[in-house]
Amino acid sequence: MDYTQLLERHANSGAAVTIAQVRQPSKRGSRIVNIGVYAFTARALVRALAEDAEQVTNHDLEADIVPRLTRTGAISAYDFQLYWRAIRTIDSYYEANIELAQAKPPFDAYTNETWPIRAGDFGVLHPSDFVLPAAEGVSNSVISPGVSIGDDAEVDSCIVMAGAIIGERARVRRAIIEEGVEILAGSKIGFDRPKDRARYRISENGVVIVTAKSAGIARGVSSGPV
Repeated sequence: MDYTQLLERHANSGAAVTIAQVRQPSKRGSRIVNIGVYAFTARALVRALAEDAEQVTNHDLEADIVPRLTRTGAISAYDFQLYWRAIRTIDSYYEANIELAQAKPPFDAYTNETWPIRAGDFGVLHPSDFVLPAAEGVSNSVISPGVSIGDDAEVDSCIVMAGAIIGERARVRRAIIEEGVEILAGSKIGFDRPKDRARYRISENGVVIVTAKSAGIARGVSSGPV
């Protein structure tokens, strides 16, 4: 999201807070959804925080501070019309990532060099770093920095987090692989629901979540063939 237009709208509104929102289809036509992005006037925000600190509340921004501002000061709304997804569940997190790995994603995050991706210990990654395939046998997947994928491995529709290792000839489908997890050579994940369920957590939509705990690993102990 480019915050420039939101900030300009807020500066020109004279409001204490401007709330970014999107319109989404619903059974009754459309609905307005607060996307959790706000622009505040500093003085109004500091006053609201001080007042809230003296009250018995949860001291939560969305549950307490923003409602206080809407009751006591002018508010403004900014209609965001580009790409936005709500990520509240494992499935929505998975779907939002995977749709950006498609040949024609909902928006182009890969060719605009003015949108660097700040990746913590891996520094600043530019969109062009993500254009080339991570390895042969990888399709429709999000592969994080530092991932190792062995020869003849197949990774389809997966999110593989930083430092994970996919062994030779391993086959992984519709899965989220946690940081540092090692999938041993010849393993199969995402092909046999009963076996997967006995070992891993599975989301409502059938995505297999392989964590360090469920794989029995922490940098050295591995998730072996099943």
